[in-house]
Parts: sequence; C-alpha cells; structure tokens
Amino acid sequence: MTETPDACPLWCAADHSDPDQVWHTSRDIQVPAPGTAADTSGPLLSAALTTAIDLPHVFGTRSRLVVDTGRGVLELDVAQTDQLIANLTRFTTRLHNLRALLAVAVESDIPGDQAAIEQWHREFDARIAARDHAPQT
Repeated sequence: MTETPDACPLWCAADHSDPDQVWHTSRDIQVPAPGTAADTSGPLLSAALTTAIDLPHVFGTRSRLVVDTGRGVLELDVAQTDQLIANLTRFTTRLHNLRALLAVAVESDIPGDQAAIEQWHREFDARIAARDHAPQT
C-alpha cells in the first residue's frame, strides 16, 4: 500500500490521485535541441526535483535532482548538483568561445557545386552497381 504525506510541497506538479504515484515531482526544466521538433527526439537535457514518498515511515523519503541526458538518467544529491552546475558553467563558457571561432570559420566556407555533387553521386552509384554485378571469383 502506498502512503503519502498529507502535505504536497509547493513545487510538486504530480497528480497524486493516481495511487501508484509515489513521488513528488516538479515540472521539468529543459534544454531544447536547436532545430525543428522533427529533427530531434527530445530535449538535449532535462531535470526535475523528485522526492520518493512511498511508505515514508518505513523507507523514509529521498529527494534528488533527476537529470535526463538523453543517454541515461542521473539522480543527483545537492553536492553532485553543485558539481553539475559548475561543469555546465565551464561548458557554457567554452561553448561561447567555440561559437566565436565558428563565426570566423563560416566566413571562409565555400558552397558546393550542385551539378558536381549530382555527377559524383551518379558515378558513385555506377561504381556500386558495377561491383554488385561483377562476377564472383
């Protein structure tokens, strides 16, 4: 049987009418991926505060920041969250630096030649077809 504390924290966005909802959970914060929704399968990063409240008189409660990286889920305590924030701050600073380099680099980009690209693909397809139809030795 699931037992929950009577008072739900102000930050909780969970629907506790579901008897299987044994967590207080905040709304997610997200870092969306650039581009359209069709280009991505979800945010680059999302995080929410959660507190396990199933049978608190037996198991106690456990609050963590749950971070979904798209490759896995991290459950962080306060110290680990501080480390993540420090890491993201350093990353953001370095990302700004790379963005500045990108702005300079794109100025020397040259466009491709569409006719040459199409010719290259025709020749490539012909080589593959010739290889696929070559006699086996």
